[in-house]
Amino acid sequence: MKTLMAEDDPTSRMALAGAMKQGGLEVVETSQGAAAWAALPKPAAPALAIQDWMMLETEGREVVRRIRARPTACPPLITILTARRAKADANAGLEAGAEGSLAQPCPGGELSARLEVGRRLGVTQPALSAKVEELPLAPVQIKSTQNHES
Repeated sequence: MKTLMAEDDPTSRMALAGAMKQGGLEVVETSQGAAAWAALPKPAAPALAIQDWMMLETEGREVVRRIRARPTACPPLITILTARRAKADANAGLEAGAEGSLAQPCPGGELSARLEVGRRLGVTQPALSAKVEELPLAPVQIKSTQNHES
């Protein structure tokens, strides 16, 4: 599965991307938020993204907001990577549209578990979207629940 690793710190990016590759993922690496944004809307875009929150140029939450504002049948699953520990910060990442947040530095077990969940959802989501596209469109009829007396 193609996965985006957007992290501006080269040491962290190398470590995380290495762990992702060991897990069998095809990793697209970027060090800037604008480059992450450019990589995600493409037709063969990564299905999963680990997006650093604090980046130069375009911060991670803004990248997430832009992706969520773009209509698509199969949006990428995005996890915000952050050194921020406050619950309010984790909530802000979720409110921006991320599916989860990952504390940095992240324990290897947690990264592996989140990537496995992303892999499972990355397989299920396109299959579900394809099935939805196959459904016939039928007119919607709305029944009134009010009694009308003449």
